[in-house]
Amino acid sequence: MLGDTLTVSTPRVYGADTILIDRKVNISSLLMPMSYIQDNDILYFAMTDSNHVTRRDTVVVSKTNDPHFESVDCPPCFFHTIKDISYTHNTIDSIIIRKSKVDYDTEVGNLHIYFKPRN
Repeated sequence: MLGDTLTVSTPRVYGADTILIDRKVNISSLLMPMSYIQDNDILYFAMTDSNHVTRRDTVVVSKTNDPHFESVDCPPCFFHTIKDISYTHNTIDSIIIRKSKVDYDTEVGNLHIYFKPRN
């Protein structure tokens, strides 16, 4: 369970960052969207502790964007295959790719993020 306050944002192609997760506390899992145009998604993790000290990490998810057709009457949705993860280590200890195929299955987390213990 993550005790600090977490905000996750991502840069937009044409300007300012957009917030995906805003000031969540006491969480153990997240559902976040992936882009279907870019080969890399960039995520900014900001952790704020009870002393109002904020530490930031950047996570880059390298992936494929695979169109998936359900019906000829509907536009495609996109599945992804996570190829690689890179990240800074200010608050994040490690990230494990548990399931590289991103599809409709949300029961198994694709990424497991392990945070460093607070001092």
